[in-house]
Amino acid sequence: MKIGDLVIPIEASGKASRFSLMNDPFIGIVIGYDYGEPVVYWNEKFNSEIEYRDQLEVIGEARR
Repeated sequence: MKIGDLVIPIEASGKASRFSLMNDPFIGIVIGYDYGEPVVYWNEKFNSEIEYRDQLEVIGEARR
């Protein structure tokens, strides 16, 4: 997982979370790192959220 990757939240079971399965899915972009954990921009309301990397699934890798 690197800056620019697109991510969705997943549950501990490894399945896509209910948030990512709603009509308005949570799809975020990794914008940085804080203490080794990714910082994700989800939307204007959640614009800089520190997330646990094991609770995210990469659905699109950034090109470099």
